[in-house]
Amino acid sequence: MVNRRLARRPVPGVEASAYETTTHNVRMLCYEAAWAGIPAGVLAGFLAIFALRLGATPFEIGLLTTGPAVAGIIFPIPAARLVSRMWGKRVVIVPLAIYRMLFAVLMCIAWLPAPSRVVVLVAAVGVLSVALAFFNTAFVPLVAKVLPQDIRARVISARSTLVGLTSTAAILIAGKCWISCPSRPTSRCFSRLRW
Repeated sequence: MVNRRLARRPVPGVEASAYETTTHNVRMLCYEAAWAGIPAGVLAGFLAIFALRLGATPFEIGLLTTGPAVAGIIFPIPAARLVSRMWGKRVVIVPLAIYRMLFAVLMCIAWLPAPSRVVVLVAAVGVLSVALAFFNTAFVPLVAKVLPQDIRARVISARSTLVGLTSTAAILIAGKCWISCPSRPTSRCFSRLRW
């Protein structure tokens, strides 16, 4: 939706040669947000249920619930110091790569030995939260650098809308799968869905 508006008229304050770069940046930021909403929505919606099925205690559920909030409070300050010292693509890409790779760890937890499943889940969510705090801190200067001020608010609101839409759709689809066959493997669940 933002891309069509950019294609119709030039962005004020942006030269014609930089116009294509700005349009590309907007497109990539929106695509990234749309895809990021899918795993984030499933994680937020079903993390406690998944932990309970793995045999988590109430204390471990509390750690899963409060860990991301504590990481969001504590780690932005060291992240801001790191970003101010060594600004570059690495500061944004490395935390994002760690965050995305930990979703692969979360998907494989069910196949770990039973005593270590919940411990690995709590540790993975903790590291995931720290990586997300570093990424969010580095992302703000990145947006200021790649987008002109006139369209920055529209692009950020479009990103937020896309994350909300894709995470809601992911929660609904994952919930439908989970409810339709709670004890069977996921591949069999998709074949039994009726919309």
